[in-house]
Amino acid sequence: MKPGALFLALSLFALASTAEAAEDISFEDGTRARYAGELDRAVDIFQRLTQENPDNSDAWVQLGLTYLNLQRLDEAEEALKRALRIAPDYEDAYLGLARVEWYRGNRSAAQSYLERAGTSQDANALRAQIDSAASGPRWRADASIGYSELTENLPGWSEGALSLGYRLSDATTLTTGLQYARRFDNTDLFLHAGLTHSLDNRALLYMSLGGAPDGDFRPEFEFRAGGDFPMVSSSQRDLEIWGQISASTASFASGDVQSASAGLQLRLDNDRYRIGARLIGLSDETDESRNGYALDGAWQVTDTIRLLSGYADSPETSEGVTVDVKSYHIGARFQFETHGFQVVALTEERGAYDRTGLVLATNWRF
Repeated sequence: MKPGALFLALSLFALASTAEAAEDISFEDGTRARYAGELDRAVDIFQRLTQENPDNSDAWVQLGLTYLNLQRLDEAEEALKRALRIAPDYEDAYLGLARVEWYRGNRSAAQSYLERAGTSQDANALRAQIDSAASGPRWRADASIGYSELTENLPGWSEGALSLGYRLSDATTLTTGLQYARRFDNTDLFLHAGLTHSLDNRALLYMSLGGAPDGDFRPEFEFRAGGDFPMVSSSQRDLEIWGQISASTASFASGDVQSASAGLQLRLDNDRYRIGARLIGLSDETDESRNGYALDGAWQVTDTIRLLSGYADSPETSEGVTVDVKSYHIGARFQFETHGFQVVALTEERGAYDRTGLVLATNWRF
């Protein structure tokens, strides 16, 4: 073969190899590399993707976040701002820029970017971190009152609750409180204390201990524990699947009751929408096994307003007797920077009678 022909053949082979290598990479390859900690490889992939398609805002965001992982803040800022020129409302880009400014020590600039970063778990976590570092509110007080009307000419129920929580750290909160309830001609006071702890992967663990001394319808002793944990998450967190588990044991005057539940929750559009379903199992005071289920939904209408709804067909221990209850509720939560309030309307079918009620609640951080 002549030298010229050999050179041409080798050049064509090199071009073909380069084209094949370019075709072998994908956006998913880059995100997998980034989540696996292969940051240099992720940078290479996202650089190539942005070169091939300069209008790919997703690739620019991922490139910026990878630079952020490498603490290459100037390059991260440039890539994230490039994404915003293409997609001006890209919340993950604003969240990335907030992190850039936070790492630089520019608290006010970080908060400014966070105003447009949405209400995702990561955005809320960064807000909490900034608030904590600024010696923000560590205490939270909650109060609620409620009243219910019963059918069959039975006297109404009334209830109230007070609780106080203290944030021990960014991840751990201790809470204690008192619940008052009057049903028919009996009144119970239930005292409780609880602990919640969040993990690095955003999972939340909780436990509580409480009891109503000489309780007529509330348990004399109760222990609860459970957790919420992420199972599946898209790269932009427009779809997440969370697992939910809980278990409890309680001692009533009529006997002991154990329960457990497990469910899944879909979080859509950066946690703007939530849809959940749980299966519930219970061993009642006579050692009979019972089961049921619960469905719930939430819609974050604005930064401050969240609508709530739910339906359950499950066993409940009341007045020392476990009964099957069908319940419906709908409500709204209004949460501002340091305070909020909630209103929930509910109705229950309890077999011997029905119940319709309204609960008002408020919270304050200080």
